[in-house]
Amino acid sequence: MSRPPSRYRTVRVCETCNQSFPFVAYPSSVALGRGRFCSKDCQKQWQTIPLEERFQRYIGSTNEKGCVLWTGTTNDDGYGIIGAGTQCGGNLLAHRVAWEIANGPIPDNMKILHRCDNPPCVFIGHLFLGTPGDNVRDMLAKGRQRKRVPGSRRYLQDERLGRLRK
Repeated sequence: MSRPPSRYRTVRVCETCNQSFPFVAYPSSVALGRGRFCSKDCQKQWQTIPLEERFQRYIGSTNEKGCVLWTGTTNDDGYGIIGAGTQCGGNLLAHRVAWEIANGPIPDNMKILHRCDNPPCVFIGHLFLGTPGDNVRDMLAKGRQRKRVPGSRRYLQDERLGRLRK
C-alpha cells in the first residue's frame, strides 16, 4: 500500500542557481527558512555573494508613503534582516545596511532612525543618523513607547511611587 502524496509537497526555485527542486514545505521548515537552496553547494555559494548584491535582491516596491519596502526576512519587531554571509556571520539589520551602502560606515554608538516610522523601510531618504538619546526622544515624540496596562504589577508599582504619567 503506497502512501498518499503529501499535501506539503511543492516545488521551489533555488535562490542561487534558479533551478527548480522538490521540497516538502512543512510549516516548521518554512518558519526556519529552509527550502531556499537546492543543495549545500548553492547555499555556500550564496554566502559568498557580496552583501550589496544580495541586499539589492530584497528591495521591493514603493508604498503610498514613499517607503521602499524590504521583501526579505524580518525580525520580531518588523525590521528587515539580511545574513552577513562570510563577513562576520549572523544577521544585519537591513536599514543599517542601506545606510552603510549609501553613506559608509556607521559611527560607533550611533543608531539609524526612521522618519517614516515604518520598520521594513530601507529608503535612504527616510533614514537618519542619531544617538541612542535621539532614538528615545523620537520614540516618545511618535508615541511608540510601551504603555502601562492598568491593573498590572508594574502599573500599580509606578502608581504607588507616584511615577505614573498619563
